[in-house]
Amino acid sequence: MISLWFWQKLNWSWKNCDSEVMKVKNPIYELKNKRAYILEDAEKALKARDMETYNAKMDEVKKINAEIEAHEALQAEQGRFNDDDKKFVDLAIKQAHEKEEEALRNKVDAIRSTREYTRAFFDALAMGATVKSGRNIESLKPLYNALTETGGTPAGSEGGFLVPIDFDNAIREVMRQYVNLADYVSVENVTTLSGWRAVEVGPAQQGFAEINELSNIPDAEQPSFKKVEYTVRKFGGKIPISNELLSDNQANLMGYLARWFGRKAVLTNNTQILAVWDTLTATAYDTAGGIQGLKKALNLDLDPDISRNAIIVTNQSGWNFLDQLEDGQGRPLLQPDPTNSTQFSILGRPVVMMSDALLPNRNDGTNDHAPLYIGSGAQFTTLFRRLAVEVASTNVGAGAFETDSTVVRGLMRLDVQKVDDAAMVKYEIQLA
Repeated sequence: MISLWFWQKLNWSWKNCDSEVMKVKNPIYELKNKRAYILEDAEKALKARDMETYNAKMDEVKKINAEIEAHEALQAEQGRFNDDDKKFVDLAIKQAHEKEEEALRNKVDAIRSTREYTRAFFDALAMGATVKSGRNIESLKPLYNALTETGGTPAGSEGGFLVPIDFDNAIREVMRQYVNLADYVSVENVTTLSGWRAVEVGPAQQGFAEINELSNIPDAEQPSFKKVEYTVRKFGGKIPISNELLSDNQANLMGYLARWFGRKAVLTNNTQILAVWDTLTATAYDTAGGIQGLKKALNLDLDPDISRNAIIVTNQSGWNFLDQLEDGQGRPLLQPDPTNSTQFSILGRPVVMMSDALLPNRNDGTNDHAPLYIGSGAQFTTLFRRLAVEVASTNVGAGAFETDSTVVRGLMRLDVQKVDDAAMVKYEIQLA
């Protein structure tokens, strides 16, 4: 039996052999090795006071140095172009992904937009059909057509049927009635459970270079991309529906469910986005300085391009602090939008208020501290959202049989990832 020592020795030998081969194949290594021998000869000649040989050897060294510098410059240039090429490859992949995702979404949405699909969906709710139990029911086939578009295995096999487009629109209409942080971040609609996107980060810092007559056009500053990976997670809940409402017209049932799903979807979005924002390290807000602390954040903490389009997000307690700030003439600095009385701004930036329950104050044992987020939510955060809400029902399990009702379960799939660390800052306001 061959000993462990032998295999370890053999592995070491191969590794070192590979290392030596790489050195031999490297022209820079060969030149430096040659230079070392010539320098030894030059040193011997100098000790022997043979200046003619010494000068000849040093001339050889100079030529080799020039060759080494040329090879190093070539490698550096190749490396630079490799980096630039990678950026363009990332951009191309990003665009290809987006094109594929859009084509698939359009295909699925076309199915979900038909009357046959809507009819099949409400039939499935009424009979308490699941993805597994309804597979052989002819009238439910449109539901499976939408599920199988993503690759043969029903996309909702662990969840339910995708809601019709009209139902989806009704949910989104309800969502617009609430403060939804998804409106302030980048949203990527995806069709896979996991993957990645090449996301451009950071503003451009260089303009075009001046070009002299008949001179070559220099390379322009290339966009900077960051690989952002996502893995969508399931979020869901269930609600009992009376069989009377279930047998009522579709509009009433859709409206009822849309109100429930819409509110839950907004809360889920907000909770997951705030969890990512909360990873920022908080800086104490100078309450004695009033508006000066906010000016500092906008003027110094953020890049001017980000600051110009920044939003301010806080809770009720933080809003109350901002609402008491006044200018030199005693006028409140927090002003309503003349075109929309429900929207407010300060220093020209929109201010978004969340509830203290959703965005709580931090207590250090003595004082409460209200959070204050300032920056670009769209550049700081990306929300990956997979297809539409999935719905399943049962009139047997989950207590449905005992209460003569149908239990409806809704699922949404999403993931939230941080993209550009420099796009947002967090402050904490110590409350009196």
